[in-house]
Amino acid sequence: MASKGHPIFLDTQVFEAESFNFRTATLASIEKQVERGTVRLILTDITVREVKARMEKTVLAQLEGLKKFKRNARVLRSSTLCEVKAALHLDEKNVISDLRQQFEEFIKRTNAEIIDTSALPAGPVFEKYFKREPPFGAADKKSEFPDAFVVNGLVEWAKKNAENLYVISGDKPFRSACQPHKMLREYATLSKLLDQIIFADSVADFIRGQILDRIEDIKEDATQEFEDRIYNVYDEDGDVEMSIQSPLELEGQPEIIEADDDSAIVEVHFMGKFDAHLSYDDSSTGMYDNETKSVIFMEHKHETQRMEEEFIVEVKVQFAGFDRDSFKIEETSLVEPDDAYSVSTSG
Repeated sequence: MASKGHPIFLDTQVFEAESFNFRTATLASIEKQVERGTVRLILTDITVREVKARMEKTVLAQLEGLKKFKRNARVLRSSTLCEVKAALHLDEKNVISDLRQQFEEFIKRTNAEIIDTSALPAGPVFEKYFKREPPFGAADKKSEFPDAFVVNGLVEWAKKNAENLYVISGDKPFRSACQPHKMLREYATLSKLLDQIIFADSVADFIRGQILDRIEDIKEDATQEFEDRIYNVYDEDGDVEMSIQSPLELEGQPEIIEADDDSAIVEVHFMGKFDAHLSYDDSSTGMYDNETKSVIFMEHKHETQRMEEEFIVEVKVQFAGFDRDSFKIEETSLVEPDDAYSVSTSG
């Protein structure tokens, strides 16, 4: 007999989309639902290894920007302040180890079941590869072999346990590989699944309706937060300021990711068009100073880029029953683009 709770598999992409932050409302909601017995978490051994590998790759890539900053931080290196020295001497191994430890703790807290894929036959996977079936596609995507084995592992788990498995991934080829298997119910976002399987229709409809009634206020808050932040130039030393060029456009319905008798957390998706105003020192115009080991006499440049991105806003609300007058927005938070968002120069 199947154990209590809906079985949910999270693809590596889900953790990557959350910036490997296990304190986000979405991943925290999974923990709460596991505690309540509403859901149970399923992973594969490949997914666990892949998450850890992506953590390392992402940390190393992001620390490249810090290395460039350090090369130009001659005055800061003269400071005796502990916080300055700590910022200039981040140990990449410690950062990677910390993120991996947080992941292991998340697995323990959620009592995740890890599917062992080591005994799966390779034949079916190679057959998909040569037929160019998902997740491989028309291109020669040998990098998709792990995903193919993961999907086969999920299918075998569903058959063995005689129950449907909810599969969450923002990777379209991965979801396409799941679609032929009726026991795998694929979703692009965790929030959409939680919205559908956890909450009573009447409560969900009430919350969504109240959110839509206040959607203009949510747009305004998200726009203000986005424009108030100072973002980084990805490939040079500089800053980016943003300005929204047209009102955010609502995408789909608000999705409830956590709720109880008098409160909820709702995720709202928008599409936004904006101008990114870059201000930076162009290292290609400078001269390398052997004494200071840095590039000097760089030309300072300004440029503006027209961009479009998905905006994800978390909205915390409180209410009393179905009383519309009691419904209050306690907090709005712009999750994506997050404060680590950066823009590359046009050159």
